[in-house]
Amino acid sequence: MAKYKILLVDDNPVVRNIIRRVLEKDADLTVCGEAGDGAAALEKAEALRPEIVVLDLSMPVMNGLEVAPKIRTLLPYSCLILFTLYGSPEVDQAAARAGIDAVISKADRGDELVKAAKSFFSGTKAIRRSTSS
Repeated sequence: MAKYKILLVDDNPVVRNIIRRVLEKDADLTVCGEAGDGAAALEKAEALRPEIVVLDLSMPVMNGLEVAPKIRTLLPYSCLILFTLYGSPEVDQAAARAGIDAVISKADRGDELVKAAKSFFSGTKAIRRSTSS
């Protein structure tokens, strides 16, 4: 199976490092780049063309919900995942309107993020929502 390239977008470098380690435990996933805010994410998405973009909700410059539609336009077939501490039905609805495919709570185990990323490419493109936290 081909490796899926992932762009990690979170303003906390420690969190990005943890997410990277979790994702790269799976042989099918590789992190191709990182960004600390929405504007940098847009630049990296255009340059790197990842299949998966993991976005934090709360970031400087542009938050995850603001940058998602721009990335969706640029990369219409990529999987966009909002990985956030702030899960709620309202966040789920806003994420769906922004073109985000899945919302995963940072309170969930890291394997939920891996499952969401891989399920998108399983042929079903299932939308997974997680609002625990």
